Amino acid sequence: MPRYVKESYFSAPAEMLYEYHMRPGAFSRLNPPWAPARLESPDEAIYPGLERHLRVGPKRLNRPWSALHEDFVPGRQFVDRMTKGPLRAWRHVHRFTPDGHGCQMSDEIEFQLPLGLPLSRLLTKKLEPVFTYRHRQVARDLARINAYPGPASVRGGKALKIGITGSRGLVGSALSSLLAVAGHHPVSLVRGYSPPKQGALWWPEPDLEALEGLDAVVHLAGESIAQLWTSSVRDELYYSRVEGTKRLCRALASLKSPPRTLICASATGLYDTEQPGPVGEWGVPGRDLLGQICQDWEAATGIAEEAGIRVCHLRVGLVVSSGGGIFGLQFPVFGLGLGAVLGNGEQMQSFIDRDDLVAAIYHLIHRQDLSGAFNGTAPYPVSQKVTAQALAAAVRRPLLLKVPEKPVRMLFGSQADLLFKGLAVLPERLLESGFTFHAPTLWDSLVHQLALRKSNER
Repeated sequence: MPRYVKESYFSAPAEMLYEYHMRPGAFSRLNPPWAPARLESPDEAIYPGLERHLRVGPKRLNRPWSALHEDFVPGRQFVDRMTKGPLRAWRHVHRFTPDGHGCQMSDEIEFQLPLGLPLSRLLTKKLEPVFTYRHRQVARDLARINAYPGPASVRGGKALKIGITGSRGLVGSALSSLLAVAGHHPVSLVRGYSPPKQGALWWPEPDLEALEGLDAVVHLAGESIAQLWTSSVRDELYYSRVEGTKRLCRALASLKSPPRTLICASATGLYDTEQPGPVGEWGVPGRDLLGQICQDWEAATGIAEEAGIRVCHLRVGLVVSSGGGIFGLQFPVFGLGLGAVLGNGEQMQSFIDRDDLVAAIYHLIHRQDLSGAFNGTAPYPVSQKVTAQALAAAVRRPLLLKVPEKPVRMLFGSQADLLFKGLAVLPERLLESGFTFHAPTLWDSLVHQLALRKSNER
């Protein structure tokens, strides 16, 4: 029977890695953003005898996959065995072996292809980037978890109850899963008119009783800017952020026991792109649509601050993820060899790896001494041309195209500023607070997000 093995050494006890895999959120943390697999039920803790049901493959061609969790040896191993799926057989042994002061973690898979097809080498080639990503993700997560107090940390600590608006989005879903594997309790704050089975209503009318008891709230909800800016869309961009934040803050301020902390998303669109860069949190605000939205968005938290809630504004740059966002849209385009330099390509792009953004939120939740504005960007912004070159190199395709600025501006007007203007925004206050980045450069981020070999690093 064909076999695939991936092994890595971790400077953490075997029991800690085992428990990480047992907790809710572990599947979401370890499933690569670009891997076509999703659970058909909530990502809960696993236990002997649990059978999980998934859909694997591209959306329109996905197939059912059921896996039974068995052969548990507490602190050392567990197995998931395919009971239904496209293969004849699949048995995955997760093994955690103490090794000195650390642990050797191994994923050992035995499989059989349908109809005896001689394609085992092709499948193992497909498995390699998946498990490269998984092992790197475990290392990243353990480093973050152990840097702060918490139930799963070597420091120990209490579990926090943290409400999240936009919990199903690109950032919110990653934050929820990180909090869960760290032993905390993420609570989805959702929109609607009737109480959800899980979570609490915050829009249009908040359920005050359900909002009681939160230690912190992370506010990520807002209308997407990735659409044509008609007059109605412009109004919704403003209303969803500014009015939404006011309503949430009024609700939190009126609670019998308000949360201690509110982390509110903002954006680097706040800054005037005409000023000379690079800039830190002291940068001059812009007077365009995004600049005004961001200023009013941040000001809307004044109600919470007056109630004694510690407020942090995280001004987020372009989020690098292979599972969505602006980079998620670019990866397949560059994969087809259709990537392009926009205009002269000199406009700066301030980015941040999705894991680093989620970790920055985790950092701000725990640092009660921090408040105010923080730039959610990596410390080494690059030009759009350099971004395009890196993406082309990452997917091994040529960069041959160039998009002229004038015709795009004729079509999209001021919205074209998103493509042809930019600013180098630096995370000065995050760095001053002791926060460390796993992906300080764009290439560092691409290596993880696309599971590239580190030897490819330039």
